[in-house]
Amino acid sequence: GQQLTAVLPTLIVLASRIPQIALNFAQGHTGQLSMVTSTLFLLGNVARLFTNLTEVKDPVLLAGVIVSLLLNGTLVLQLFIFRRKTQAYMRDLQAGKTK
Repeated sequence: GQQLTAVLPTLIVLASRIPQIALNFAQGHTGQLSMVTSTLFLLGNVARLFTNLTEVKDPVLLAGVIVSLLLNGTLVLQLFIFRRKTQAYMRDLQAGKTK
């Protein structure tokens, strides 16, 4: 019961972030993924990591926070790596040159 409650958020993050990361790599751009939102998710993970390490000290929660941190960090990294291709994609999208 309680373990499932602790693991469920990590499963949801895995289910949402891994397909997005894979899609970004496959497309070579991040599309309309928001830098602000992705960075806020990452900063929230850093805050959760700090809280877990200093106050909660629960290994199951810590593992989930680390997984979320790594996945959200990967998305932010992709935003930087694919920045130019994303800008070109967005220009083409606005010009009606792409789907």
